[in-house]
Amino acid sequence: YISMLADAEAKGEAKGEAKGEAKGKAEGKAEGKAEGKAEGIAEGKAEGIAEGKADGERAKALAIASALLADGSSLERVAAATGLSIEQLRALQGKTAAP
Repeated sequence: YISMLADAEAKGEAKGEAKGEAKGKAEGKAEGKAEGKAEGIAEGKAEGIAEGKADGERAKALAIASALLADGSSLERVAAATGLSIEQLRALQGKTAAP
């Protein structure tokens, strides 16, 4: 009888450990997934903001360049003022870059 009780107790312990381990893994996985998702969202948001800022700065440089070129400023002066290349300015003017 004592042997049967010991076997039942051992089986119960093993079953409890297995359930606990499975529950712990599931909780850990869910927590890791939530943390990963939050990190991904934050990274994506930061990258999107940086890209948007860069796009805005480029658009502003192109607008300024266009206005300066329309006023007759030289390509070199506009390039120095905006940070755009001579090739970009020629393209902006609708011309092809000279070799």
